[in-house]
Amino acid sequence: MEQPKHLSRTELTALANHSDLTPEQIRKTYNEEIPIHRAEYEQFLKWILLVGGISLLGFGLVFFFAFNWRDMPASWKFATVWVFLLGFLIPAFLPKSSLLTKQLLLTVSSLLVGVLFAVFGQVYQTGAFTYQYIALWLALIAVWVVTMHFAPLWIIFHALACVGLFDYFDNYFSVYVYLYLAVALTVVWNELKPGKAFPYWYMLTLLTPAIFFSTARTSAIIVGDSFIARFDWVEFAIFIVCELALFCLAFYKKWLIPIAHIALSLIVVMNAKLLNSFKENLLIPAFATLVVLVGAVFLLVYLRNYWKNGKT
Repeated sequence: MEQPKHLSRTELTALANHSDLTPEQIRKTYNEEIPIHRAEYEQFLKWILLVGGISLLGFGLVFFFAFNWRDMPASWKFATVWVFLLGFLIPAFLPKSSLLTKQLLLTVSSLLVGVLFAVFGQVYQTGAFTYQYIALWLALIAVWVVTMHFAPLWIIFHALACVGLFDYFDNYFSVYVYLYLAVALTVVWNELKPGKAFPYWYMLTLLTPAIFFSTARTSAIIVGDSFIARFDWVEFAIFIVCELALFCLAFYKKWLIPIAHIALSLIVVMNAKLLNSFKENLLIPAFATLVVLVGAVFLLVYLRNYWKNGKT
């Protein structure tokens, strides 16, 4: 006898948004249509314990060696890092290891590669710049990052790249341009490879620092009144283009959080200009901020209601 088909969570959410069901009826429908089996609990606990165990082991080892690091000879320092690096690398390439296990092990191995470079620089006092170490670090883990297609590992890669760019150029302009380019490439990848698309939280993780750094940099330029240089005008134009492109993308994808970030970013930049222009009369910046803030909130509420159920 054929088993009755249960509605999915997406179908139930759409039904709840477009129906007149009471909250009690919706809650009862969720409990009846989405049963949670014992196997799902066991699978969830399995991965939670695996991730938690690896994390606790890693933190414990880090604190242990950090406490005794000064008294250890150089050969022991290198041997310790190599033992742990190989200890995480070898199981990652075993055929019986699951994909998530390989991804977690290679993520820890990628961090240990950086630890190895740090030990090398500390022992031999090479005098190399930070960006040189980071460039070698990124080159060594790039293959793992691409082949594993693991969002946390990609975030570590982007974070290292941002640190290297900031150390080399000594400004945040290169950092937020890199992050905006990473977001653009991720969007293109998600459109071309929907089966291997990056999650939404990954996009937010890249967009949030990109908007923060671009807003801080642009506000500093405005407050410093340094629009004399041609490069500052170009940078300001790039900031506006990035904000407009991101707004169009978020509106097309119905992403409410990036639109809120953009609205807050523009309010901060506007305040920087108004405060710089009306230093003797703060009433005008305060009134303009209040008007724009209220308008932004109304826009966000309108978009949320419209995208959720087509109602305003």
